[in-house]
Amino acid sequence: VIVGLGMVGIAFLEKMLNEDTAQEYTYLIIGEEPYYAYNRVGLTGFFEHREFEKLLLVPQSFYEGRNADRWDYRIDEAVVKVSKEEKFVQTSSGNKYEYNHLVFATGSTALLPLEMLPAPKDVDPNDPQNYRQMGCFVYRTIDDLNSMVAFSEKLKESVKKPTKKRAVVVGGGLLGLEAAKALLDMGIYDNVTVVHRSKWLLSQQLDEKGGNLLTEKVTDLNVTARTGTLVEKLIFDKDGKLSHVRYNNDEEDECQLLCYTIGIKPRDELAKEAGILTSQRGGVTIDNYMKTSDPNIYAIGECASWND
Repeated sequence: VIVGLGMVGIAFLEKMLNEDTAQEYTYLIIGEEPYYAYNRVGLTGFFEHREFEKLLLVPQSFYEGRNADRWDYRIDEAVVKVSKEEKFVQTSSGNKYEYNHLVFATGSTALLPLEMLPAPKDVDPNDPQNYRQMGCFVYRTIDDLNSMVAFSEKLKESVKKPTKKRAVVVGGGLLGLEAAKALLDMGIYDNVTVVHRSKWLLSQQLDEKGGNLLTEKVTDLNVTARTGTLVEKLIFDKDGKLSHVRYNNDEEDECQLLCYTIGIKPRDELAKEAGILTSQRGGVTIDNYMKTSDPNIYAIGECASWND
């Protein structure tokens, strides 16, 4: 059983189907999103074409033409429990699937500073999806992008001219700049501000001179770069909607939409709850053969932690 129908999970399945020529194993891959495996790296392009098929890692025919006696899949069905003692997984649909070997390919989730956000009512406060109605988003999944588009379209209709519509992106790395461009391309926001804690944009890829040149370029695109700056407080109106962002220099920006692109954390909760060893810094602990503390369970991709 492969837990996670993402970029790593589908690549692993394809590899095993090719390598397991003796057909020693049957395979089941389970994905919690209601989509076939798609390319997260190409998410920004989705804003332009809105055609999900262009993001597919393997064509739909790969799934439809499968030999179900050899491998099968589930989508829109999250694994909620792993029993390493009885060797089964249980899903949100109530189904139980037994396994001989289990592979975690659960990936990672986007970081969201929950301490700055008012806790949503009657829902999981740790789930970034529950903050969308406030105007706070992450940039990770198709649903994140669709929600940003829907929120922005609603904002376009509800806020009357000449009120300016502004968005803020926290994180000036590659993903943050992609998010800023995508928001501008909607044609709804008058300005997008990128907030970055380092002294220049793309500080992991460029030196200071290159970062300053980049800042000049993005400024020409109507992007305001606030470098060497941290978000200190989020301010919400009486309806619980985001209205302003306050920085560590006591300055503020009006803001209706905020998008966080400040990094990721490994999704190791299932493994931890099952009693499998995880790293202090996050991630399922693995050895040189991707094996976890359970000899029948493996972890691959961003959810795994090696040599930590």
